[in-house]
Amino acid sequence: MGGYQDLRGGGGVAVVPELCRTKDDRRRLAVRSTGDVFGRDSYGVVTRRGMALPPAARELIRLVDPGFPELAPRGGQGLAGL
Repeated sequence: MGGYQDLRGGGGVAVVPELCRTKDDRRRLAVRSTGDVFGRDSYGVVTRRGMALPPAARELIRLVDPGFPELAPRGGQGLAGL
């Protein structure tokens, strides 16, 4: 985020996701949508195959998308065991 910090400090232009902008940024900075150029932002959950997820990660996935498919290492219980 170094470039974004420079912008907050008074110099330049930055393309940043809405998620990164604060309320103060919205008051102080001019924001223009780039959706027509870059498309709509999307985010996803990425996990390693065969690795058990820590409880905090499983809870985050469950909060973000309750219908998320089960993830489990071979022989594991996946999210169904929460």
